[in-house]
Amino acid sequence: MADNGIKEIATALCKFQGAMESIKKRHIAEGKTFDYKYAELGDILDAARPAMLENGLSLMQNPTQI
Repeated sequence: MADNGIKEIATALCKFQGAMESIKKRHIAEGKTFDYKYAELGDILDAARPAMLENGLSLMQNPTQI
């Protein structure tokens, strides 16, 4: 029974990954010796959400205090 659920999730994740496009890195971090581009979490979630919904996937975030 557990194997069946894992197979379904693995199939959905493969379809999700195939549906994803490259995420644009729209922000620049400036360090002392180099700069780099990055995507904010919100940009990543906005890009991923349609493909996740299309494949029956969801994301749960549970903040914890450290």
